[in-house]
This record gives sequence, C-alpha cells and structure tokens, in this order.
Amino acid sequence: MVYLFNKLKFISGFYLVLILIFSAAFNFLIYPYTQDSIITKLFTNSYYTIKSVRQPNGVYLDALLISGTEEKPASIAANGIGLIALCIADSMFKKTKDSVNWEYKSEALVDTTLVTFINFKKSGVTNSKGFFPRYFDKNTGFKYKDWTTEYSTIDNAIFAMGLIFCTNYFANNDSIVSHAHFLLDSIDFTAAIPNDTNDNGLYMVLDSNGNDIENQKTKPFNEYMIVAWLAKNVSSSNSGYNKSQNYWNKYYSNPKTSLIPKLNYWGYELICDGRFISNFIYQFAFYYCSYFKNNNDYMNYLKNARISDSLWWTKASPQIDSYEWGLGAGENPGGRYSANAIDNNPDLIVSPHIIAGFIPIYSKAKNDLISLYNQKLGLYKLPSDSSRKILFRYSHKNPSIGCSYIQLVDFSTMLYGLACLPEHLNYNFFNTYSEIKKTSSKLKKSKNILFDKINIKNSFYSPVNSEVDISFDVLELSFVSLKIFDFKGKQVSIILSQNLPKGKYIKKWNTTGLKGGQYFCKLQINNSVKTQKIILID
Repeated sequence: MVYLFNKLKFISGFYLVLILIFSAAFNFLIYPYTQDSIITKLFTNSYYTIKSVRQPNGVYLDALLISGTEEKPASIAANGIGLIALCIADSMFKKTKDSVNWEYKSEALVDTTLVTFINFKKSGVTNSKGFFPRYFDKNTGFKYKDWTTEYSTIDNAIFAMGLIFCTNYFANNDSIVSHAHFLLDSIDFTAAIPNDTNDNGLYMVLDSNGNDIENQKTKPFNEYMIVAWLAKNVSSSNSGYNKSQNYWNKYYSNPKTSLIPKLNYWGYELICDGRFISNFIYQFAFYYCSYFKNNNDYMNYLKNARISDSLWWTKASPQIDSYEWGLGAGENPGGRYSANAIDNNPDLIVSPHIIAGFIPIYSKAKNDLISLYNQKLGLYKLPSDSSRKILFRYSHKNPSIGCSYIQLVDFSTMLYGLACLPEHLNYNFFNTYSEIKKTSSKLKKSKNILFDKINIKNSFYSPVNSEVDISFDVLELSFVSLKIFDFKGKQVSIILSQNLPKGKYIKKWNTTGLKGGQYFCKLQINNSVKTQKIILID
C-alpha cells in the first residue's frame, strides 16, 4: 500500500513537472522574452534608432523613415540628441563591453560631428547670433529643398545641451572640449530674451540677422525653460546678461511664486503657458536643465504631470488598459504631426516614449513598457534591421495604423528614460553631465591649421613605378580631401575624401595613362588647404 502511494506520488509529481514545463513553453511562445530582456532590447534598440540616421560626416537626420521613400532633412535638435546618445552609448559600452549594440569609438564619432558643424559655421550657415538653421541639408548645412529656413531657439538649445553633455562626459578629450566650446561660445542665447523686463514673451524664432520675430513668441512655462537657462548662464560680460538674469528670476527661479500660469487637473496643480501642455515639456526640462532636477517644487510638478496623464486616460476612455497612457508629440499614425495634451488628444494617441521618460520618478513605467511590447501595441520594426523592435506612437482607437517617421526630438525620451534605470546608467547620469559649469565658458582655441606638412616622395613619372607617394600629417580628427588637378585646373583624380583620425598618412596617386607635365596636388584638412606642384616626366 505504501509502495502504491509512493508510486502515485511520483506519477503525480512527474505530471506536475510536465505541466510546468509545457506552461513555461507556452508562455515563451506567447511572450518569448523575459521582462529584463525586453527592457534591454528596448534600450539598445532605442540607441540603434538614433544611430540609424547618422550620416558619414557625423550629421543626424531629423527623423528615421519607417515607411515610404521621402528622406527627411537634418535638424539641429537631432544633432544635440545624437551627441547625448553617443555619451550614453560610450558609457554603456564601458559597462557591458558590448560593441554590437553600443559604441567603442564614441570619441571619434563625437569629434567628427563637431568638426562638421564647425565647418558648417565657417561656411556661413549660422545667423549673426550663432544659431544654426532648424532644418538643413546634411552635406552643406544650408537650406534643404523647399523646407523653410528658420533659426529656432529651442532647437539650438537642445543642440547646445548636447555640446555641454560632451564637454562634461569627454572632459579629458581636449579636441572634443575645444571644438564643443568653439560652437557653444558662438551662440548667444540672450538674443531670445525680450529687452522689455515686463515682456514675458520669449522669442522662439530669430531671423537671419539674429533679430527677433515679433509674432513668434512663447510664454512660460514650457520647454523654452532650457533657452532661458542657457541665457541665464552666459558670461557676465555678455551685453544681454542683465536682461537674462531678470527674466530667469522673474519667471523661472521659483515655480511656486513665479509669474507663470497654473492649472488644476482633478486636484493636481500643473504649471503651463496658459493651457494644458504635452508632457515632453516637463521631461525636456528635467533631462536638459539641472536646475529643474535639483528643485523640489519643479520635481513635484513633474510628478503631478505624470499622475494627471494617467488620470486623463482613465476618464477619456474607461475601458483603456492601465499601461496605455502618455501624452506626447510626434508623427501621428496615418500622417500629420501633433502634440497631445490633456483634453487635446481626440484620436487617443499613446506615446510610449513619454511613459519611458517618466521612469526616473515612476518605477511602474518599466512594466507598462513591457506590457505594450507583449501586446504588440506601438511596436515597430526598424527598416535597417527588422530584428530590432521599438515602441512609438499608436492610436488606441485603431492600433493597426502605424507612423511613417520617428522624429528624434520626440523619441529621445525613450532612450533617456531607459538610461536612467539603476541597472543601466542610473538617475544621476543626466544630473551629472547636463550641468553648465562656469569653466565651460572659457574657450580653448583650436588650431586653424590642422596639418603641418605635405611631403612628395616621388616627383617624377617612372615606367617602373607609375605611382606618386603623397605623405601628410593630420594633427587631430579631421575631414581630409586629397585631389589632383592638371595645369589647366581640371580635376584628374580624387585620392581621398573622408574623415581621418590623428596620424601620419601616405596615399598613392596612380599616374597610369597620364601625360607628362605639370600637375597640382591639393590637400584640404577641414578649412585649411595646401597645394603643391608635381612634375611628371614621360
């Protein structure tokens, strides 16, 4: 009897194990990734999304094309985001040694971007206050097709914060610090501050002469807090120093008492510019402005914004799942661009990047992202690698319709929020590297001449050796062009046209088929040019 009882126990135990195995297998088929692996994938793929729009010269396009054929121009805000993304990618590589998903050459990539923008600036693309166009051609920095040319103060502020991030994170790299300061010190953010101390309208757009456009103003509080913060931190020698201090102290120094509108949503007080605002505004202020992060009142408003967001969704659609929320901005499913807010989201568009952006103050946001991923809501495959999936905007009313583009400026908070997780880079990562240090206003002058010699090893044509060796030194990461012209000025050969790191180089010019005579070797490194004559002998 005891034997039979033990036998039954064994059989029942055996079947219980089988049931558990099959249950686990079934769950894996439905949800093949663990919660931690889903978050890891979303994190690495969010960086890959930004990396996907980086061009060979280091410029980032405004958006990643998901469907269709029309490429977007480059944008100045996207390049600030790209620079911060490289800081994150470098830090994650050092932590994980994963060179597939992260970057082990981030310093060279950052400097390539900075050098390109220095060259853009020297070619005359900026206005008199140092602002870059909001959108531009990725190769020239000038106007892109028929897109409007405007000098957006907030977009340049995001770019500037990318520069500040790099000067802090790569503080030991003299080339990066020098180049970043060159660009930073040339942008005068006090141009966005009104001269009239009673005028609370901050200028959103400047003209080509660096002057304000009267009908392009915004009132605090919104993302232009970043512009005001950069203006406040200019040198005291700046002619706009006093007005920028007054503006900041009057409208931003203390959100509880400052002259900014406040609205109440179901018992939660929110700061705004007179109407309910998208939550990317609070998040941008959090990630880019260290003053916001270190102020308890601002942080309470951030928490209120998070709670109000979820509350609105439950009231707008009682049947909605608790993990579906996020009042943000970006491409709409099916077309158009919109910024959604409380009582201004008729299509019930969910913005997962807003959910991620609240991770530093709302730990459950991580689980909400996992739920969206498992339910395949707002799930997109990246065109360059369909195995990589990310979360972006979708309509709760019709989740099957997707977006055509993913704008970096909107999507950025997905990367930022996931980076703040304790298992990744932690909350203090942004607090540390977004700080505007007083020493950063001192510009380290970079050399105008980035090479010191061209040596022609062979100056004659030989039937035995039909090559000419051209050697040169590059003193820091630079864009290098090496071309050959005949005596009439006609280009006969392009030997090199690419970014090169510091080093000594020897490039060969094959002269096969060329007649004897006088030729010219033109070497250009960034904006510096040297030309040397070469004589080929028949």
